[in-house]
Amino acid sequence: RWHVVGPGAVGCLWAASLKRARASEVFLVDKVRNAGDVGPVEQKSLQINVQQAYLVAHSSDQPPHYSANVQVCQSDGSSGRIQNLLVCTKAKDAAPALLQLQGQFGSNPNVVLLCNGALGAMDDIQKLQLGYNVILGSNTHGSYISSRSNEEINLVHAGFGELELGTLTNYSDENSESLQSLNTVVDSLNTTGLQVRAAAPGPGGGGGVRATLWRKLAANACLNPLTALLECRNGLVVAGPAAAAPEEEGAALCAQVCEEVARVAAAAAA
Repeated sequence: RWHVVGPGAVGCLWAASLKRARASEVFLVDKVRNAGDVGPVEQKSLQINVQQAYLVAHSSDQPPHYSANVQVCQSDGSSGRIQNLLVCTKAKDAAPALLQLQGQFGSNPNVVLLCNGALGAMDDIQKLQLGYNVILGSNTHGSYISSRSNEEINLVHAGFGELELGTLTNYSDENSESLQSLNTVVDSLNTTGLQVRAAAPGPGGGGGVRATLWRKLAANACLNPLTALLECRNGLVVAGPAAAAPEEEGAALCAQVCEEVARVAAAAAA
């Protein structure tokens, strides 16, 4: 039984994949609603159509696809107790979403953060002292929504990656609660076939996923602003015959950003 909060590309990919894997129940939780918000509210189900574009060798080929009908629920407890939750919101919205769902969790629930900036979101969540099993994830599956309506979402699974999961607590002890929780979640999500694995423990037996998340932050810090500044796609920042800038210039910019991220990471670990 899974709940997914955050109906963007990542949330919809995992909701559809869990439903396709015949998970007993999958609920897409409607987001915290503000004045002027649009999106699924009244409907009882949402059809997610997934194009598996990563399986196509040539752009002219038609990609295989599948559809999954996922139940949409309000954040009011109408879907029953939450035992496993995927948080696929923006990082700044993760803690408010958990606060809104606070009274709806079952005993000893598993909360998996898949938002970009999960380390920052984790800081906010730890301040809430909610007592959940919080697991951090680094998702490298590439997906985007090509179109959406109140009844269906068309999603493109563009790149097949992996999901690496871990906690910031010590799980070197095979009997620890955090390790048992982590293994339960990995086994459940692996039924989707989307390649899920537990991060190896870091120094002291915990936090191995922290290094992965810092590397992902560095990649995002390079690509997101540079693609905007250079007005190009990710793959053309530093290489290729159609590169937006000379390879040396793009590589130098990336190196400068990575050095700054490394300094921030070192200061955070101090």
